[in-house]
Amino acid sequence: MGLLIPFAAPAAGALAATGAATTVPAIGAWGVDALAAYRAATAGYSVVAGAATGATTAGLTYTAGAASGAYFEARQGNTDFATAFDQRFSYWGLGGATAVGAIGGAYQTQMLQWANIEKKLLPSLQTPGGWVIRANKAIAGNLAGKATQAAVEERQPQEDKKAIK
Repeated sequence: MGLLIPFAAPAAGALAATGAATTVPAIGAWGVDALAAYRAATAGYSVVAGAATGATTAGLTYTAGAASGAYFEARQGNTDFATAFDQRFSYWGLGGATAVGAIGGAYQTQMLQWANIEKKLLPSLQTPGGWVIRANKAIAGNLAGKATQAAVEERQPQEDKKAIK
């Protein structure tokens, strides 16, 4: 009842190469079913595409938030747009936002695959499972984004902190 390691012995290598023995005997039938379900679910979706979409969306959202805040501050006449934007935007913050977005996008894509729910926004929200997955991703993404922002503010060089205050 040990773990079958492909190519550990010529016989094991031959079995693994033919696909005859690719599971751990202790897992049993449910392990084979779970692996088959996983392969079927991931055949139509790309987790990498989900991560790229999440990173892009988060990066654009971060930049747009900095730009809109700078715009409204400039409209009030407190400062010009470029100065206000420079005080709000940082490459550390952009990097943190894209990293959190990439992880969240990959998570959401994988969860939708496992639940066999279409990944497009409106069709996925028409099912209870899709709604729960998207809500969980939004809540977790928001919390992770706040934690990342706090870490980024802590790690920013002192010159950047002086400009923000």
